[in-house]
Amino acid sequence: MTQKEIDTRSLALNNGQSLVRLVSALTFLAGFLAFARPIAERLPDKITDTFLPVDATGTASFLFLGFGLSLMYLGYELSKRKRAAWWLALIFGGINLVLHTLLAPSLLSAGVAVLTLVTLLVARNQFRSRVHADNLWQGLRILVFSILFAIAYGVLGFWLLDKRDFGVSFSFGEAIIRTFKSYLLLGNNDLVAHSRYARWFLHSLAIVGGLTLTYGIFSIFRPLRNRLSTLPSERNEARALLERYGGETDDFFKLWPTDKSYFFSDDKKAFVAYGVARGVAVCFASPVGAPESIGPLLGQFKIFCMENGWLAVFAQTTNRFADEFKDEDFNSLLIGADAVINLDQFLSKTCRNKYFRNIINRFEKNGFTASRYLPPHSPELLKEVHSVSNSWMNREGRKQWRFFTGHFSRVYFQQTPLFVVRDTKGCALAFANELPCYKEGEATVDLMRHRQKVPTNLMDYLFIELMRTLQKEGYHKFNLGLSPLAAKGFASSSSDKLIAALYNSNQKIIAFKGLHRYKTKYEPEWEPRYLYYQGSAARLPQIGLAVVKLIRY
Repeated sequence: MTQKEIDTRSLALNNGQSLVRLVSALTFLAGFLAFARPIAERLPDKITDTFLPVDATGTASFLFLGFGLSLMYLGYELSKRKRAAWWLALIFGGINLVLHTLLAPSLLSAGVAVLTLVTLLVARNQFRSRVHADNLWQGLRILVFSILFAIAYGVLGFWLLDKRDFGVSFSFGEAIIRTFKSYLLLGNNDLVAHSRYARWFLHSLAIVGGLTLTYGIFSIFRPLRNRLSTLPSERNEARALLERYGGETDDFFKLWPTDKSYFFSDDKKAFVAYGVARGVAVCFASPVGAPESIGPLLGQFKIFCMENGWLAVFAQTTNRFADEFKDEDFNSLLIGADAVINLDQFLSKTCRNKYFRNIINRFEKNGFTASRYLPPHSPELLKEVHSVSNSWMNREGRKQWRFFTGHFSRVYFQQTPLFVVRDTKGCALAFANELPCYKEGEATVDLMRHRQKVPTNLMDYLFIELMRTLQKEGYHKFNLGLSPLAAKGFASSSSDKLIAALYNSNQKIIAFKGLHRYKTKYEPEWEPRYLYYQGSAARLPQIGLAVVKLIRY
C-alpha cells in the first residue's frame, strides 16, 4: 500500500466518524423499535396464523424481540467499525424490514429499517475492523459447543421429567422434538405445566438458549488478543532508530523488559512500542524516528489498530509531537509532569542551602560512602542489592511493576549502572539503578530502594552524590521521574483541569502529593506528560483498566 493510499484512507476514516455514529444510532433505533413492538401492541392473530405454524402463538413476538436485541447489540459493535457487524446488521436489518412489512405493518418501523439499510450501504467503506480468524474459529467452536450443551440440557430435561410435571411421559425421540421446537420458536403450547418445576424448566430453556447465542456472538466479536512475538531483528531495528534519532529519558523501556510489540512505519524510519490489554493498544511514551515519518506512522498505526478492533493510546508522552497527534484526531489528557533537575544550577546553588548542606555534612561525617558501578556486575554486588530490594519489598503495600518501569532482575541490572550507598562497615543500605538514556545530556534512574531501618534523608544523600558523579561525566540534567497528576501551570482543557482538581481535592484519596513535595525541594523544571487517546473521554475507564493490566507484575 502506497503512502498516498494510507493518507487517503486515514483521512476517510477520520472524516467518516460522524457517518459511523449515524449508522450505529440508526441500527440501535431499528432494534429498539423491533424490541418494543410486541410490548407496545399485540400482533394481529390472522396475519400471524397465515405466515406461521398453527401452534406458534407468540412466535412473531419472539422474532421481533430476538432481532431487536440483535440489532441493538450490533449498533454497539458498529460504533467500533466492525466489518462482521456490518454484514450481520445488513442481513438482520433486511429480515427486520420483512417482518415489519409482512407480519405487522408499521410505517415508522419500516421507514427506520429502510433508512438504516441505506446508510449501511453508503457507509460500507468505513467498517474495516476485521474479526481475526482465531477469534472467528474459536467463537464458532464455543457457539457449537454451547448449542450442543443447550440441546443436551433440553433433551435430558424433557426425557427425565416425571409424568406428573406435564401429565405425559416423554420418550427420548419426543424429548428431542420438544427441545428443537422450543429453541426454534415453533412453540410447545399444547404443554400445560402441572408443577412449579415444570414451569421453571420451560423458562430455563429460554434462558439457556439466550445465553448460548449471546456468549457465542460475544466470542466472535471480542477484540483480538495480541500475541507477543517480537523478533530479535525488530528489537535491533528499534534500538538503531533510538540511537540515530534519540528519544525520551526512559525510552530504554521500549527495549526492556521484553513485554512490548513493535510497529514500524512503512519507510522503516519510525516505530512505536506497544502492548495490548482489554481491547486497547497502549503505546509506551512518544513515537521514535525521523520527524517527517511520525505523522504517517500515527495514521498507519491507527488503521492497524482499527483493523484489529483495538483503541490506539499513547501513554506518558511529551508534547514533542502534539501537532502530529492533533492532525490524526487524538485527544490529549495531562497526566502529570517529570521533575527535571538542572545539574549545574542544583550543584552550584540549590544543594548549598541549609537543608542539603546539613545532609551532606551529616553523612560524610558519619563515614557513609556512595559508589557507582558499571556493568557487568559481580555476583557479590548483585547479591547485596538483592538483599536491599528484599528488605524494601517486605514492607506492606510494596509491589513490583512492569511495562512503564523495570522490576528487580539480575538480567536487567547487568544492563544498567548501579549506585550504592554504604555505611561505615561497608554494608549496602540503599541503591538506585541508572537507565541507559537516549536523550542527550540527561540521565535518570528506575528502581530506588533502601533497607527498612536507615538514617533519615539517606535517599537525598544518594541523589546528591549521584548527581555529582553524573555532572563530572558530562551530564547536564537529571530526571527524577513522573509526578502523577501534578498539573500546576499546564492544565488547559476541561479534562486537564479535572485532573488538577482531583490532585488538590483530598490527600487521603490522592497519594501523590507527598511524592510531588519531595521532588519540589530539588527545584526542578517541570516537563508535562500526556495521554493521547482516540475517541471521547468516555473511553478513559477502559484505558485505565488496560494500563492497570499491563503494569501488573
